[in-house]
Amino acid sequence: MQVKDDLLRKLLDTRFDNEEVPNGEISNGSIDQSTNSKKLGMFTLEEITSQCVLFFLGGYHTVSTALTMACYLLATNEEVQDTLRDKIDEVIIRDNGKFTFDAVDDIEYLKFVIYETLRLYPSTTKIERVADENYSVEGTDVVIPKGMHLSIPLCSIHRDPDNYEEAEKFDPCRFLRNPPTKNKYLPFGIGPRKCIGENFGMMEMKICLVHIIGNFKIEVCPQTKIPPEFGLALQGFLQIEEMMLKLTPRENPPFTQAYYTRLMSQIKETNGSIATLIPKET
Repeated sequence: MQVKDDLLRKLLDTRFDNEEVPNGEISNGSIDQSTNSKKLGMFTLEEITSQCVLFFLGGYHTVSTALTMACYLLATNEEVQDTLRDKIDEVIIRDNGKFTFDAVDDIEYLKFVIYETLRLYPSTTKIERVADENYSVEGTDVVIPKGMHLSIPLCSIHRDPDNYEEAEKFDPCRFLRNPPTKNKYLPFGIGPRKCIGENFGMMEMKICLVHIIGNFKIEVCPQTKIPPEFGLALQGFLQIEEMMLKLTPRENPPFTQAYYTRLMSQIKETNGSIATLIPKET
């Protein structure tokens, strides 16, 4: 089983790698007093737990919004949807009808589909920062004074024709042909305060889309609003007014019957929601 090198793993490694602490009390391999942990730059169990909760709660709205817009874009771009389905089928068939954790990163085109979705419809509409010192914008006479509040609109950057060829077009392959520089693609922010849940959110979206596209064909219906309508963005989050799409089950999905039956059982138990955890093999 592959171990993901993500932030949570690094937090745990930082917490438990230190066996001895000067003047500190050790209990079951961990330090009892958070003050000692702070002196070493370590994290307390409470801080690690709070980060885990933040991953789940803070990422709920952003992930659901991104998945909704991905389904909309795939429904309105059938060729892209068919290509993605073929790529998913290849991996599932390769693994004998099962979708394993190790296969999450094997579908490269899926990553590009998510990247392009977040370029056109970032789940957060802006990045906000406060200048901690005076800053002169290179090539201009503009000076940003210390303490100024900055609001950076992502769509203005992501849809700028100077940054992207045919910027309004849904084209996942652009990330393969000409990957954008980090200052032109900011769905997760940039710098030391970049979204700490990026890897976890990407994993969630990949798993969900594999199950959706692998088992259903997504189509627009008479109730689908084209273009989509959005409400007032609260706290900088993209707010979708309504999204109606038609999902038609595939006649012969690549998943094995046992895997498919177990997956459908999980969906029924969650009132129709696609499970975000891969069923364990029996």
